[in-house]
Formats: sequence, structure tokens, C-alpha cells
Amino acid sequence: MSNARSLRIKQNAHLTSLKAWLYFLGLASLVCVIFAVPLCPAAAAGEPAKWTRVNIPVEGEAGDWALAAGSDIRLLAAGGDGALYAYAAGLIYTLYRSTDGGRHWEHTGGVRDAIVDIAISPQNPAFVYYATASQVYRSADSGRTFQALPPGPGGAGANNIAITSIDVVRLESNLVVAGTKDGDGAEFGGVYILNEGNIVPAWTDSGPGGYDIAAVAYSPYYNDDPRLIVVATDENDTFVCSRVDDFGWNEDIGYARIDAVAVSAQIAFAGSYSLDEPAFYVGIDTGTDEGDVYRISSTPAPETSTATDLNASGTGAVDIAGLASYEADGAVILLAG
Repeated sequence: MSNARSLRIKQNAHLTSLKAWLYFLGLASLVCVIFAVPLCPAAAAGEPAKWTRVNIPVEGEAGDWALAAGSDIRLLAAGGDGALYAYAAGLIYTLYRSTDGGRHWEHTGGVRDAIVDIAISPQNPAFVYYATASQVYRSADSGRTFQALPPGPGGAGANNIAITSIDVVRLESNLVVAGTKDGDGAEFGGVYILNEGNIVPAWTDSGPGGYDIAAVAYSPYYNDDPRLIVVATDENDTFVCSRVDDFGWNEDIGYARIDAVAVSAQIAFAGSYSLDEPAFYVGIDTGTDEGDVYRISSTPAPETSTATDLNASGTGAVDIAGLASYEADGAVILLAG
């Protein structure tokens, strides 16, 4: 995506953030699609997935956002205050912020690192986090300044161990989770949690063992639904695993199995996600075009949860580098790239 492009952003809040996500996802060969699923499970059960390709605009009006040649924009994240953050690989400064729906951007925090993930506290958008392959950084002032959290969760930064994904939620204090992978065969990463409210904050191994972690996410309603979700692989298959409150992994909600090996993954929640309807979406990137978008329907353990392939390409498997969702007119709208 080296040629300069720009995007006219509409005023509608949902469309603003989603179109910004669509545009700034930034892969050289980007396939963008929209999927609508009726919210009523009975109606959705017999209906095929309906995907529509969305073209990326080549040029926009003067003064709109344009990519610098050689840059690659990834990891768009949105805070509850409307601020957008994105990672810009290939530029001197790598973390950018917009406060006007993506119309204008500027680098923030003086960050020059290669970023693997960005997370924003859903309870307080002033708390912004980003991770490199070995370190997690925190800002308490909306990305203006950052401080390093304790280094190397799970040994990240040594022995081919790297951070892949982070997320944050707040109870009495911020809980930060980091997933890691081990690049060596038959060696695995893990899931590590840091409670910033502890006197001496430190990364704690939460399991599950025997997996590389492709994605981590807290439930968007964690106070009422204290669930941590991970996308994990044992180098043969991919599993979507859950930990609820102080229960062990998959003890309360059964895991879902996907017949692919995820290199990276995305987790997206619809606004209707709840304890009564705990379904969400996972995008899988295998690096070999064997991924796809899946709807995960949670089932109480010891039964396994269901992963339904939504066939994003319409013709077969396709790797998914980004996934977002929202709801409109009684339907869940997915954007996948």
C-alpha cells in the first residue's frame, strides 16, 4: 500500500470509525467485505452468509488523509472518547492519533517502536497501551507519554518468545493481559496477566499450557461477564479458549476447535454480546490463505463450543488480517480484511 491514498470520512459515528478501520488496515493486497447477520439466532440459522466486496478509494479530496509512500498502516484502535490510534510501519514515528474521526492524524508519544498490538481501557480511554515483541507500554494521558510495564511477560524477548496480542480491562485497577508465542517447534508461549493495583506489579502465568497464543481479549462487559478469551494453536489446530473469573481454562465454557494453524488472529464482539447470547467472531490468518472468519457460539463445558465458518471470500479459505463489527438495522455488520 505504498501509493498515496485518502478517504472522505462521513459524519455518522459508526461509519466513521469503521471506514477509518477499513482504510487504515493497510495491506498491499487488501480484500474488504461486509457481512450482515440477523440478530435473531433462529432467523440466522438457515440463512447463508452474505458478503460484499468494498473497494478502497484511490484518491480523496485535497486535505484528506493520504499515506506517505512506503508506509503501512495497521492496528487501528478506537477509544471510548472517540480518539483513534494506529500503527504506521515504515515511518520515523510509529504511533499516530486522530481526535476528529480520522480526518487528521499526528504522531503521539514519540513512539518509534515496531508495534504488535494496541489496547485501550474500555472504562477509561486515557489509558492506552501498546506492545512490542518483548515489552508492554502504558500511557495514562491518552497516548501523550508512555512508561514501560515490567519487561518480558513469559520470557518475551528471549529464546524466540514474542508477544502477539494484548488487552486491558479495569476492575479495582487495570488488568493487562499479554499473549505470547514461541517460534521454536514444539515449544509454546502462554497467557500472562498483570494487575497494576498490586504493590509490586508482575506478570502472572494464567495458562493454558501447550499453546502459542494468536489473540487475547477480555469480554466487553467484564464486570458482569468476567471472561477472558484467547485464540491458541498447538501447531496442528487452532482453539478458541475461555477462562471465566477464577475458573480454569475451558472449565466453565467449552473450547471451540478450528481446523487451521493461526499465525495471528482477531477477536470481534457485536453489541448484542451478552451472557444470554455469548457469541462473538474470530478472524484467522494462517499465512498460507487457509484462514477465514468464524462465528463462535459458546456452550457450557464439558460440551465444546461451535465454530461456524462464515466463508469470507465466498469461494474458499482466505486469511483475515483485521476484523471489526457493529450493529445496524437489526443486523450484525462485520468488516474483514
